Amino acid sequence: TSNATRCIAYANAWALLQTIVSGYNSNIAMSCLEHLCQHYQNLITGKVKEAMTTRRIAPSSPSVSSFAQLVHLYVQHFVLFDTPNNNNIIWAQLYYCLRCGNVSAALEIIQQQDLTIQTSVEPEVIEMLTQLGTADQPTNTDINGKKS
Repeated sequence: TSNATRCIAYANAWALLQTIVSGYNSNIAMSCLEHLCQHYQNLITGKVKEAMTTRRIAPSSPSVSSFAQLVHLYVQHFVLFDTPNNNNIIWAQLYYCLRCGNVSAALEIIQQQDLTIQTSVEPEVIEMLTQLGTADQPTNTDINGKKS
């Protein structure tokens, strides 16, 4: 039943987006996209912050100052907590950064990896992210909600 409910929810979301876009008001569509991205970014930040407060997560560095670090902790502790494959971890981190509309965090995650993991990301993907990053500089939010 959860799959059926999820399918209905996706169908409803798709119908809403089609209705918005059919009038071709790109400002409304972009506002919706920004809202969804910000909402998901807040969800990730909230989960990691709560887990750090309750000591379920000990950050790998003394201070978590970038969204890339938040996504790393989120994926490590809430998504792929039992997956030893680093290739899966990097792709999951890239997905969540892009799901939140944060291309610069995705690029930061790639740059933080060792060379063997970096080479698992195709150069075309890195080039595309670089182009997106220069075209649209997303807001980077730290764990305290401060934008930089």
